[in-house]
Amino acid sequence: MRFRNICSRYKNLWMYYTYVRRAGEDVPLFYTTAAGIRRAAFVASGGFDVNYTNPNIEDTDYGQKLARMGFRIQVLPDLEVEHVKGYDLAGLLRVDFLRSMSLARLKLRKSADGIGTNDTSVPTGYILSVPLAALAMVALLLGLLLGNRALLIANFLALAVVLVLNVPFLSLIRAHGGMRAWGLSCGLLIVELLAAGAGSAVGIATYLSGKKY
Repeated sequence: MRFRNICSRYKNLWMYYTYVRRAGEDVPLFYTTAAGIRRAAFVASGGFDVNYTNPNIEDTDYGQKLARMGFRIQVLPDLEVEHVKGYDLAGLLRVDFLRSMSLARLKLRKSADGIGTNDTSVPTGYILSVPLAALAMVALLLGLLLGNRALLIANFLALAVVLVLNVPFLSLIRAHGGMRAWGLSCGLLIVELLAAGAGSAVGIATYLSGKKY
């Protein structure tokens, strides 16, 4: 990783983790951070959906399209590249907000393919963590406002479950950056989950109001 600040380390290791855990499988993924395709397959599939006005998840959509058409896509475990991209906190949260917003619209737009299926690289544990983090924050705010100890305990338990669900990724952070990076990443994970949850909510609301992409 060329950029060593915590946000860059976090995001680039997250990408590595989500890709490598699917190595060797047939996957419905075509993430253009590091991807190759035969020209004949690209032409036969019709390429990317040109309705996307900004680059965001058009490659996710395309990977799912390739899989539906019967093309085989695999993550190669013996090929490693450098994702030359640095992040600060604002940039990281903006990316996650916009991506979650677009993913929500994509899932609703393609609901016939299975609204409950996980056909992205995002681990199911992370997806479950998004509403849990939101519930934890609601419990914290209400607990503080009402002086309700049970709500504060519920906040603590929800956050504990979030961390447990994301142990494999957080362990990777610790292996590469030590305990300090691990501790910072635990906090960053919660903030990122809240941004992703907000993006998903906006994506659903705007889809229902007529914005499909």
